[in-house]
Amino acid sequence: MARLANVSQSAVSRAFTAGGSVSEAKRKRIMEAAAELGYQPNRLPGMMLSGRSHIIAVVAGGFYNPFHTMALDAFLKGISARGKQAMVIQVESDRLLDAVVADFAGYRIDGVVSSLSVGSHDIATALAAHRVPVVTLNSEITNDYIKAINCDNRAAGRLAARHLVERGATRFAFIGGPGDHIAHRERGLGFAQELAALDACAPTMVEGDYTYRYGYDWGCTLATDGSRPDAVFCTNDLMAFGVMDAIRKEGGLRCPEDVMIIGFDNTPGSAWRSYDLTSFDQNLDTLVARALSHIVEPEDEIDDSQPMPRLIARASTNRNQPGKEQDV
Repeated sequence: MARLANVSQSAVSRAFTAGGSVSEAKRKRIMEAAAELGYQPNRLPGMMLSGRSHIIAVVAGGFYNPFHTMALDAFLKGISARGKQAMVIQVESDRLLDAVVADFAGYRIDGVVSSLSVGSHDIATALAAHRVPVVTLNSEITNDYIKAINCDNRAAGRLAARHLVERGATRFAFIGGPGDHIAHRERGLGFAQELAALDACAPTMVEGDYTYRYGYDWGCTLATDGSRPDAVFCTNDLMAFGVMDAIRKEGGLRCPEDVMIIGFDNTPGSAWRSYDLTSFDQNLDTLVARALSHIVEPEDEIDDSQPMPRLIARASTNRNQPGKEQDV
């Protein structure tokens, strides 16, 4: 190949090494020669010498939830932009992370990233035993090998409360996830704290399961309850969609006139005109970039502050000007 590209053997080696120093003109000739010869580089020697595979594993959550699909897309783009390779596996529960990392460890991966949270210290200890760096989103449990990257979930809950009170809501509900998930617990806590600070009615607090079905079933109950809330904050968009469909179909209620609804994650469906759902954008690209930095540049100083999610106000909470979208 070196002869065909008219370069040295060392130039060929550098061209196929991440970060290797070679001019663009030489790199182009080398890649053209490689394509002509059908050459695929053997990465094993470099892996053995450096102890790094340049492979980052991505553990993706259930694809029923658009947020996990969004996170996977962001991780894959971020990994590619850093010149690394991705290995992907999809699971339904963070409690499977231990077994998954055990499988990955044999490939000498550089680390694991995931949008799933670590649910307990026992799971974190089991993960650390594999001595593979793991970085998760929306978690609180950390140790020497486990890092957590979060947005400011409690502040988001406070902002949701203020937003609804300012628009005339008087009776509130919060639909969260399982009680052991820190992100959703923090959102509910901020929501309740801010309502108390505003001397508003305390919210009904509900533990959900993130699914559209749960939101729909709860919305059916809400639609027939004479003391129903007139404002609902859901910890993800899927449950908010379910609540909205249920109150319309089963209760003949209107959104936002009868019930205002806020979701979380700003998934693509939130902007669909049939929902026009007010939702929080987590700044996913920022969270993913910081997570990957812990794997790729662990020696660097990394900003681990919690970015404030942006509230994207749409028609579901705008009783005065339905359909007008704005950042809050």
